[in-house]
Amino acid sequence: MDQGDILSTAHRELSHAKAKFQPPPCNPLPISPWVAMSLLQKSIRRERRQLALRAAATLLHEVA
Repeated sequence: MDQGDILSTAHRELSHAKAKFQPPPCNPLPISPWVAMSLLQKSIRRERRQLALRAAATLLHEVA
């Protein structure tokens, strides 16, 4: 198997995985965007995934 075949196979597998991916539901937090930005940074640093997702959802909710 040459490099082109490997890349083609990897691309196909990633495309299938991407099509099946469903992000977890997240509810925005009732906080200001400034606090959400700070919370996002701190929760990523502290490996608090769910809190980071909620902070990101808050920021997306503010922009949309």
